[in-house]
Amino acid sequence: MQMYYNLQYQLLKKYTCPTFFNVLRYAKRSLWPFHLPKRETRPLGTIPTNRKDSPYTVPNLLSICRIAASPVLVHLIINGHFSYTLSLFTVAATTDILDGYIARRFPTQRSTFGSIIDPLADKILVASMFLSLTYCQMIPALLTIVVIARDVCLITTGLYLRLSTMRSFDQSLGSVFHFSTQTVKITPTILSKINTFMQFALVTATLIKPIGNYDLQTTLNILSWITGFTTVTSGIQYAFSKTAFQMQQFQKEKTNAT
Repeated sequence: MQMYYNLQYQLLKKYTCPTFFNVLRYAKRSLWPFHLPKRETRPLGTIPTNRKDSPYTVPNLLSICRIAASPVLVHLIINGHFSYTLSLFTVAATTDILDGYIARRFPTQRSTFGSIIDPLADKILVASMFLSLTYCQMIPALLTIVVIARDVCLITTGLYLRLSTMRSFDQSLGSVFHFSTQTVKITPTILSKINTFMQFALVTATLIKPIGNYDLQTTLNILSWITGFTTVTSGIQYAFSKTAFQMQQFQKEKTNAT
């Protein structure tokens, strides 16, 4: 096949006009052989954080749905509709598991925006549930303060590190909210995942108690103490861990002066 194209190429070069020959030469170079995109090369251990990715993914949609469900859950709890609250909260907790599975299973569904919106959606959901249940005197207020204080500290630290990285590369303040570029990577620890599970378990048990009039006070007390312990210890782990907050290498695009 290649020899045939070369023969046609030589004949047309000899017997056709120069303009047509130039067009054919361009087509030959473009279509044969098939050009594949060049593989990106970079120094070992570096991450191209200026890569643009799309935020329109299924995991991001699930995270946004989890955020949208939070005020609905607050309304249901305050009005005493615990059966509906438990059903909707179960669906919301399931989306948390599902979006993580999809992002790990399908690399095209991963995005920088997703690495931010997923933990943020969890914190909004947990804060909404704890605040509303505390308002109904179903969860101790001190535990709610500890849970929310930890999440606020994590969010504030992440924003501060992102702002510091952007400013060090002369980026504008508005670029901090352009989540297509990742400058700070927050890696959840195992203890943090256990803490999220315990928070969801405490909320679930708290909602089950008024539905069936079960005597779950001892269980709730144990879950509250465990949740408080994991909340404090996971927060301390984030503060002293060297891998929880990773500053990514921000590569500025170089332009030639004209």
